[in-house]
Amino acid sequence: MVQNLNWLWRVRMVRLRVKSWVAEWIIKSIAPLFRWAPMQGLYRTLPRVLGWLPPGWRGSGYSLCRQNLALFDYDPMQCDDAARRYMAIQLQRQINKYLYEIHAPAQLRERLDNILWVDPLALFQRSQEQPCLVLLTHTGEHWMAVAKIVAHTQVATHFIIPILAFADEMTVRSMKSLEAFGHTVEVRDVNDPKVALAIIRGARQGKRIVIFYDLPVSIGATYFGAHVSGRFLARDAQFVKGPLFLASKLQFNVLLAGHRVIPGQASEFHLFDWVEAGDLEAMSQRCMVALERFIRQSPENWFYLSRMEAYFHRQRSAADMPIKIPNALLAQR
Repeated sequence: MVQNLNWLWRVRMVRLRVKSWVAEWIIKSIAPLFRWAPMQGLYRTLPRVLGWLPPGWRGSGYSLCRQNLALFDYDPMQCDDAARRYMAIQLQRQINKYLYEIHAPAQLRERLDNILWVDPLALFQRSQEQPCLVLLTHTGEHWMAVAKIVAHTQVATHFIIPILAFADEMTVRSMKSLEAFGHTVEVRDVNDPKVALAIIRGARQGKRIVIFYDLPVSIGATYFGAHVSGRFLARDAQFVKGPLFLASKLQFNVLLAGHRVIPGQASEFHLFDWVEAGDLEAMSQRCMVALERFIRQSPENWFYLSRMEAYFHRQRSAADMPIKIPNALLAQR
């Protein structure tokens, strides 16, 4: 019986790997076609095209997105429309990942110039004048948010960018290539036990910290870090507390920003809120409120829309799961 289960598990894993490889191969194959300007118009029509297909053919995340959009008080028709836009945006993100791999500074600069900078309160200038962490959301083409922040910085700066996808050579290579804009880019592994100390030292030395803050505590068996609790979409939720814990301990302000895709049109980079330094609970709740407000404006842009249940599962206590970042900080004392 056990041998049969092991065999079935291996077959399932092989099928998933093959399916992933085939999907990646298809996207890499069609990506060069989108260098031709008229092909860009397909992004605008893709949500409508998906509406002609049976629900089961609209992508693996479509049904979950449609279900989760009910939390935004959408009616069934709005849920369907937004879920189709979500799938279209994810396809665009995957195509552009290969089409515009960050290796040619001139090409990247041209693309970044086409991203609208939305900062009505001049928060970026404020972040240059006061100690702060730049916290980004996984919205739109979220790696372009990192590139936009780096490219928009006029003075030569040392950036520290902790990422989850440290094992992905393309992502690390893309981040390091941002040094072509005249900066130093230090890419760190979020799972490295020493990353918290590196961030603290770097922040105190005047280095610029750019990190994503809207992670759930875990997805499946993958654990991202200790949690901070709060209210999100009118429900009790938990987020990874690492970035906000660091901001609170350092007594740094927080600049919140995120990228937003509009299929077939110029995308936007929003600097949408500023959170003053304070205690962890107050800062985390302010950040959750700001995140909810930003996501509600365009939920189809949120990468984790299809994984929202991960934010509402009650996680195990700190005694049961190792707290990576706080323990690292305690060791520094």
